[in-house]
Amino acid sequence: FCCTRVCVSLIRERIAAGDSDEAMVALRYDLGEALLAAGRDAEAREAFSKVAAIDPGFRDVAERLARFG
Repeated sequence: FCCTRVCVSLIRERIAAGDSDEAMVALRYDLGEALLAAGRDAEAREAFSKVAAIDPGFRDVAERLARFG
């Protein structure tokens, strides 16, 4: 749990710092994964939604969002 919290914090810092669009999409996806692992489903859904808005075909983001209903 502690490691997940640290990962979420680090990923959010990278997102806030800005990067290329491609890197941002990957970071937001990774943030969603970390939030899911921490049991923070609402925040994970938000992160995956942002990924889908930028690149709907990124990895399995459509499947991730479908799981939320």
